[in-house]
Amino acid sequence: VIAEAELEIDWVVRLISQVRGVRAEMNVPPGAKIPLLLKDAGERAKHCVETQVALIVGLARLSSLDLLDGEVPSGAVQDVINEATIILPIAGVIDLESEKVRLEREIARQDNEIDRFEKRLGNEKFIANAPDEVIIAEREKLDEARQIRIKLGEARERFLAAS
Repeated sequence: VIAEAELEIDWVVRLISQVRGVRAEMNVPPGAKIPLLLKDAGERAKHCVETQVALIVGLARLSSLDLLDGEVPSGAVQDVINEATIILPIAGVIDLESEKVRLEREIARQDNEIDRFEKRLGNEKFIANAPDEVIIAEREKLDEARQIRIKLGEARERFLAAS
């Protein structure tokens, strides 16, 4: 019984975290209450939703939480969590066109940062003269910029699928 409860809470925490992450990526205002739809939910996911709906709605700042059997509404962002697809209809909450422009601008900025770090780390003179700590720091900055770029790319893909 305890193991089952742990699995349920773990699933709920992952769901809430994923919803919050998508909200942040898509620049949904923190106070905006949006609906959450679950599609292709397995039995465990359905059980978790039924027993923890109030907790999920409150912590993920949702207006509602429902299971979806039909088509995904247009203007909705989709993501996958273990046994279900989460769908967040955001078209009425954010300006889709300005969000697209913002994402493209952020991606271009990250691409420039990555190029700058790669050029610096590819410069033999820099590598020969810079202290090891500086080189390590530059490599870490490059890795961080690449991770941010990946996340922005994923956000753009979710956004394009929604629009």
